[in-house]
Amino acid sequence: MSKENERFEVVFDKIHRAWDRGEDLPLAIADRLKRWKAAREYFLSKTYMTDSQIVERLADDFRISEGLAWRDVRDAKRFFASTEQVNKEFDIIMLNTRIRKLEDSADSDKVKAACHANLIKLNGYDKPQNVEEGSKQIILNIDFNPALIGAKPIPKLEQTVERFIGEKAKRELMIEDVDFEDITDERDTAKLPE
Repeated sequence: MSKENERFEVVFDKIHRAWDRGEDLPLAIADRLKRWKAAREYFLSKTYMTDSQIVERLADDFRISEGLAWRDVRDAKRFFASTEQVNKEFDIIMLNTRIRKLEDSADSDKVKAACHANLIKLNGYDKPQNVEEGSKQIILNIDFNPALIGAKPIPKLEQTVERFIGEKAKRELMIEDVDFEDITDERDTAKLPE
């Protein structure tokens, strides 16, 4: 079996083993990793490229067959997907770009409508934005039973509460409420013509 046709899993293990030990990679695997990195750079470029465009680029840049370039594109996706954390924002940007490019190249109105629907869902425009929650009604039940919170019961609880509330109510009744009349300021009232 030639080095170029070596299974992805074997190459993946050799790359990680060499990385962990700080060793140099064998030349065939190093070349393969170089092509994977190039494919990754094409994926991440600002101008969107399809897989077939990336295959053509790899075949031209590294002077390899188209079949080998397709394998490298597939293996690059597998390799970097397993070694890098997912960047959700980047994925959304890439999907937006791909959908818009498809929309521009589409001749059918159905395809364009489907692209619009996908963009709306992808960007979250189909969900309410900055929705303020309605008012909440809070019901407060006052209970003087300490057993509800795990405390020991108080002897003669009702009499104690009644005595406390009764004293407080007497103090509130001693407050005098004085009647008063509103006095209007002459400057505030405008004289209307008769």
